[in-house]
Amino acid sequence: MAAMAINNGVGPAAAADWSYLGYKGGSELGVLSMSLLGQRKSDGKWYVVTMGWNNPDAAVSTDTMVGLVTRLLSLAAK
Repeated sequence: MAAMAINNGVGPAAAADWSYLGYKGGSELGVLSMSLLGQRKSDGKWYVVTMGWNNPDAAVSTDTMVGLVTRLLSLAAK
Protein backbone atom coordinates (compact mmCIF):
# COMPACT_ATOMS: atom_id res chain seq x y z
CA MET A 1 0.00 0.00 0.00
CA ALA A 2 2.90 2.37 0.66
CA ALA A 3 4.07 2.06 -2.95
CA MET A 4 0.66 3.14 -4.26
CA ALA A 5 0.73 6.26 -2.06
CA ILE A 6 4.08 7.61 -3.30
CA ASN A 7 2.28 9.57 -6.03
CA ASN A 8 -1.43 10.10 -5.34
CA GLY A 9 -2.05 11.30 -8.91
CA VAL A 10 -4.02 14.40 -7.92
CA GLY A 11 -1.80 16.48 -5.62
CA PRO A 12 -1.84 17.40 -1.93
CA ALA A 13 -4.92 19.68 -1.97
CA ALA A 14 -7.13 16.94 -3.44
CA ALA A 15 -5.74 14.41 -0.97
CA ALA A 16 -6.33 16.56 2.12
CA ASP A 17 -9.62 14.87 3.12
CA TRP A 18 -8.16 11.37 2.82
CA SER A 19 -6.04 9.60 5.43
CA TYR A 20 -4.77 7.31 2.66
CA LEU A 21 -4.85 7.87 -1.07
CA GLY A 22 -3.15 5.38 -3.35
CA TYR A 23 -2.93 5.75 -7.10
CA LYS A 24 -2.16 3.70 -10.19
CA GLY A 25 -2.51 5.11 -13.65
CA GLY A 26 -1.33 4.65 -17.16
CA SER A 27 -1.30 6.34 -20.51
CA GLU A 28 -0.35 6.11 -24.12
CA LEU A 29 -1.40 8.14 -27.14
CA GLY A 30 -5.20 8.41 -27.02
CA VAL A 31 -5.58 6.44 -23.77
CA LEU A 32 -5.52 7.57 -20.15
CA SER A 33 -6.53 5.68 -17.00
CA MET A 34 -6.56 6.58 -13.31
CA SER A 35 -7.48 4.33 -10.37
CA LEU A 36 -7.40 5.50 -6.77
CA LEU A 37 -7.99 3.80 -3.44
CA GLY A 38 -8.82 6.17 -0.60
CA GLN A 39 -9.66 6.03 3.07
CA ARG A 40 -11.85 8.96 4.06
CA LYS A 41 -10.58 10.88 7.11
CA SER A 42 -14.02 11.67 8.48
CA ASP A 43 -15.15 8.08 9.08
CA GLY A 44 -12.44 5.68 7.89
CA LYS A 45 -14.54 4.28 5.02
CA TRP A 46 -12.70 3.07 1.93
CA TYR A 47 -13.58 4.14 -1.61
CA VAL A 48 -12.36 3.28 -5.09
CA VAL A 49 -12.42 5.84 -7.89
CA THR A 50 -11.49 4.69 -11.36
CA MET A 51 -11.74 6.43 -14.70
CA GLY A 52 -10.63 5.64 -18.21
CA TRP A 53 -10.71 7.76 -21.35
CA ASN A 54 -9.76 6.78 -24.85
CA ASN A 55 -9.89 8.35 -28.27
CA PRO A 56 -8.38 6.35 -31.13
CA ASP A 57 -8.06 9.49 -33.26
CA ALA A 58 -6.32 11.97 -30.92
CA ALA A 59 -4.53 12.50 -27.62
CA VAL A 60 -6.75 12.93 -24.56
CA SER A 61 -6.38 15.80 -22.08
CA THR A 62 -4.60 14.82 -18.88
CA ASP A 63 -5.57 18.13 -17.23
CA THR A 64 -9.26 17.60 -17.96
CA MET A 65 -9.22 14.06 -16.61
CA VAL A 66 -7.30 14.97 -13.45
CA GLY A 67 -9.82 17.78 -12.87
CA LEU A 68 -12.74 15.36 -13.14
CA VAL A 69 -11.13 12.80 -10.82
CA THR A 70 -10.23 15.55 -8.34
CA ARG A 71 -13.85 16.72 -8.28
CA LEU A 72 -15.06 13.15 -7.80
CA LEU A 73 -12.71 12.72 -4.83
CA SER A 74 -13.96 15.96 -3.35
CA LEU A 75 -17.56 14.78 -3.58
CA ALA A 76 -16.74 11.36 -2.12
CA ALA A 77 -14.87 12.95 0.81
CA LYS A 78 -18.05 14.61 2.08
